[in-house]
Amino acid sequence: IVFLLLMPGHSVAQQDTMGYFEVTSNPQGADVMIDGLFAGETPVIVPVRSSGMNGSVIRVIRQGFQPWEQAYPQLPSAGEVVPVSATLVPVSTVGSLKVTSTPSGAMVTVNNGNGQMTPWTYQNLPAGSHLVSLFLLGFEPYVRTVEIIPGQTIDLAANMSIRTGAGTLEISSDPGGATAYIDGVYAGVTNLVVGNIPPGRHEVRVSRAGYEDYIVWAEVKNKVTTPVHAPLALVSEVSGGS
Repeated sequence: IVFLLLMPGHSVAQQDTMGYFEVTSNPQGADVMIDGLFAGETPVIVPVRSSGMNGSVIRVIRQGFQPWEQAYPQLPSAGEVVPVSATLVPVSTVGSLKVTSTPSGAMVTVNNGNGQMTPWTYQNLPAGSHLVSLFLLGFEPYVRTVEIIPGQTIDLAANMSIRTGAGTLEISSDPGGATAYIDGVYAGVTNLVVGNIPPGRHEVRVSRAGYEDYIVWAEVKNKVTTPVHAPLALVSEVSGGS
């Protein structure tokens, strides 16, 4: 512990009227300010004149932590040591991102990571810039750079724009009630019609428990409905033994 026995302007004779603040902090090594004047680094014992009419404000500061401040309306009496313990709180370095889309159900990624379905809230994102991308069948990709602020939740509302120059896929299966995917993206449950698909070749996959996946490449044309029918076959049973 560092002892500051004399403050500037105080003589040895004046020490009889001095009280003391014993300032510690967790973590140690923080700057101590008393009434705006630097008084040392924690842990430190700071003398103050007990005859002062006004109290004191003690402020403890360390980089990477929130400032700690406490007012002491009554100064220590002569010879008294008043303990002051400051528990410093780290400055938050993460924030949150709430992503919604119109329409909902878009796939969203942050920095090209794993996809989630909107609406979705990302927790504990590092502060700084992040690339947010949203994808939805029949709609133009939505890409924005978002600045994450420590300790705050940022809202991103994406209004998806319908893709121009698109066609439609009409997907059915036998039996029905199968899950359909277009280019690996969930499209719905058969039988269904999916519009706003860009022209060109697209992979259609139809899956149902107990049946083999049905995969086909479908050619989508502008303003044309292309039918895709999936006759699902039962999973082959493999018998063992002879």
